[in-house]
Amino acid sequence: MTRFDRAASLSASFGLISCVFVAACGGARPPDPSAAKAARVAPDTAGVTLPATVPPPREDGRLPGGVSPTGYRWELNVDPAKANFSATVHISLHVATPTRALVLHGRGLSLRSAAVVVPSGRLPANASFRKDAHSKGDADELVLTTGKEIPKGDAAIEITYDAPFAQGLHGLYRVDEEGKSYAFTQFEPVGARLALPCFDEPGFKVPFEIAVTVPADAVALSNMPEASRTPSDDGASVTVEFQRSPPLPTYLVALAVGPIEMRNGAPAGNVPLRLGAAAGRSGLGDYALATARDHLGILQAYFGTAYPYPKLDLLAVPNFAAGAMENAGLVTFREERLLLDEPTASTSMRRAIAGTIAHELAHMWFGDLVTLAWWNDIWLNEGFATWMATRVLDQWRPELGAGVDELGSIAHVLDVDTLSSSRKVRQPVRSTTEALEAFDGITYEKGAALLGMVEHWIGPDVFQKGVATYLGEHRFGSATANDLFSALGRTSGQDVAAVLGSFTEQTGVPAVKFSTCKVEKAGPVVGVTESEYQPLGATATAGKHWRIPVCVHLPGTGAKTTACTVVAGESSKLMLPAATCPKWLQPNAEQAGYYHSTSSLDSLTTLASLPRGALTVRERVGILLDAWALVESGGIAASDFLSLAQRFRGDPEQAVWQRIVDSLEFLDDEIVSDTDRPALAAFAKRLLGPEAHALGWEPIPKEPDTDRMRRRIVLEGLGRVGHDESTLSKARAVAERWLGDPASVDGDSAATALPLAAVNGDAGLFERFKTRLTTAKTPSERVLALSALSSFTDPALVRRALELVLDGTVRVQDQFYVFRGAFGRSQVRDTAFQIVAENVDQYLAKIPPFARGRMLPAFARGCSDADAERAKALFEPKLGALEGADRGLAQALETTHRCAAQREHHRVPLGTWLATPAQTPR
Repeated sequence: MTRFDRAASLSASFGLISCVFVAACGGARPPDPSAAKAARVAPDTAGVTLPATVPPPREDGRLPGGVSPTGYRWELNVDPAKANFSATVHISLHVATPTRALVLHGRGLSLRSAAVVVPSGRLPANASFRKDAHSKGDADELVLTTGKEIPKGDAAIEITYDAPFAQGLHGLYRVDEEGKSYAFTQFEPVGARLALPCFDEPGFKVPFEIAVTVPADAVALSNMPEASRTPSDDGASVTVEFQRSPPLPTYLVALAVGPIEMRNGAPAGNVPLRLGAAAGRSGLGDYALATARDHLGILQAYFGTAYPYPKLDLLAVPNFAAGAMENAGLVTFREERLLLDEPTASTSMRRAIAGTIAHELAHMWFGDLVTLAWWNDIWLNEGFATWMATRVLDQWRPELGAGVDELGSIAHVLDVDTLSSSRKVRQPVRSTTEALEAFDGITYEKGAALLGMVEHWIGPDVFQKGVATYLGEHRFGSATANDLFSALGRTSGQDVAAVLGSFTEQTGVPAVKFSTCKVEKAGPVVGVTESEYQPLGATATAGKHWRIPVCVHLPGTGAKTTACTVVAGESSKLMLPAATCPKWLQPNAEQAGYYHSTSSLDSLTTLASLPRGALTVRERVGILLDAWALVESGGIAASDFLSLAQRFRGDPEQAVWQRIVDSLEFLDDEIVSDTDRPALAAFAKRLLGPEAHALGWEPIPKEPDTDRMRRRIVLEGLGRVGHDESTLSKARAVAERWLGDPASVDGDSAATALPLAAVNGDAGLFERFKTRLTTAKTPSERVLALSALSSFTDPALVRRALELVLDGTVRVQDQFYVFRGAFGRSQVRDTAFQIVAENVDQYLAKIPPFARGRMLPAFARGCSDADAERAKALFEPKLGALEGADRGLAQALETTHRCAAQREHHRVPLGTWLATPAQTPR
């Protein structure tokens, strides 16, 4: 699943689950939902004590052992225009020990009948629902008990049931779009139990047979190709039978029903490739189809094995919580991550679509073909797909700079990883809350960074061979992180398990320090020490150490020279491949190591002053990352960073400027006082103005993407931090043109101008953007309107923007655009907090469990101890009823306290420096 931190999803509000007595199963064909009222339902038995034969809920969050599924037959009757659906599920089982009780998953289901089928016949089953050991939400363990013993061996469960379409963007849920109704599934991580009784754990990986009866004019899609279509006698419906799937865990099963418009793409080798979208929108899918075809070729070559499923459908879902979901053979996407109006699309939107497709298609092998055994290893899926997507883009379109831009995400997760409330990569998962919390930056970005570090250490070819070995050994099965570590260790001859174990089994970021080079008998030697990196406001953790592959870049003739060692314990020696000590040493070759280098300001200045070709782009970005880490730890002053940043004037790489502008925006939002803010604005104009002047406002035909992105970054910084009136005036003019006709404005210009135009905009401008939002013809137009609506600073307009969430004007998936804008800027944060506080229950009700871990940190953002205390007082009492929110809130509060420590340390010295004569960029 692709993370989407700028989106949110609907509230998961489920009705009370009834515990019912059920009789023997009826026929195989699902009953019509309209017949539900005729079903006999016994009184609620929630308080009844279960028989002693029922195993209790396990503390580790898993189902009781001894029973495992071997296959599913799932038959549904789905009409998206109705409130409910109905189904029958037949689950083949292997029973290891005789029992009278079976425990599986189910939530919000009204059971009509249930039986256990054994060799001697059918055993009617009593059904009840219970909570797992750590649940905050509704009961989701389904207990079936029988009057006779279920013998050891093969058996089956047969259940007929009705269920409402889920109210959140998970389970089997409805979407109404332009007067038409659709139904989609989103089962990861624990949504399958909302749609069918099942063994909803990733390690249970078995074949599925699915048949769905739908209205005659509807399209039905699933993981596999159609096997048959049978119209009803009256022609009102059709039953679509799909081919039997290879082994799948429940969370990768997918279904879509509705007036879906399909578009065929050119096959990717032998793989049929199609794109589906809401009626009238598939014409925006050509870019995605071509991109997917290219990416499949790259991935098949890398993995050395063919795409593992008989077809590939890409499906744009009009309301979708994450960026995309890697359902085998039927990959679902939010619309703006799949559909593109190419003439008006921005570079960032094209890159986002390409990156999302690469991520999801990488999952077809790493996550689908081989699946994690339990949620503590979700990083295997997501970290690898994040890492692999960057490699695919770098091979496909190196000019996109994906391999450099990933350093921004890594920089963010390095900050998160220093929090005491952070999660381990392999954090134990014992509950739905902990499963939901696992889909965070530690899983995605840290996981990817660790894999990149190991690849750089053992070599790309050896790493690729290890991956192929792992996939071959566990094909169509499940595996653990240790299985991958073993494969990489065997192919490389290195102790990969010890290195990766030291990073995945503990939180924190190493700080690596190099001593002065000395020439010994064997040659030049540099001492290397490691300790835990500690930003201002952090508390040291005793005894935390890592095994770190450390590689440095040295000056040399011809090919770049590197030297590597594994730092084990507090100190090691690094032998340098040279006759004498070098004039300089870049402490993290290719910025591949997951650590901060505690270089001195002098050494950073030396590196920043080198001719541009002496270091790679990633290494130039690394100078800024290491310098900012020193600012955050108090090792250097914020003014030292600004002085260093001046040395990058004229740098052609957008990633370099992104790091500079990000830092300027943080200083402007959180550190400088109101008195000193004009001086920071003047500095920003002196630094960014020449870059903006050289690039101009309007893109040049056929110019490189890196120039387009650099222009947007620089102009945004010039407008937001520099408050440059010329930039803001131009932004307003471009916005006026866009409001008149979005197709008349270049996508990159619109993406830059609209948020800047809104900063000082009035109510009239707000209403015009709102109209564009509600009448948007393309996903990109909708996203651009949201970017503007979330950027107004007038308190009354901030309120109106937030109210668009409550009144439903803003789609559930798009809430986070608004929340990020309102809470991400210090000048409107107090207003936004007060508005949410007035209606806190209504806002929280809009957020389903999957998004809470990202949404609450947005609400709780601040930069003072008082900010943290008010957020804690408002949200902490709500945690008892919110799955998936605990860690996100804890991290937000700790981050706010950290920011307060940064402000206390840097505000006065930075103000003094800014007040000195103009710090003119060199």
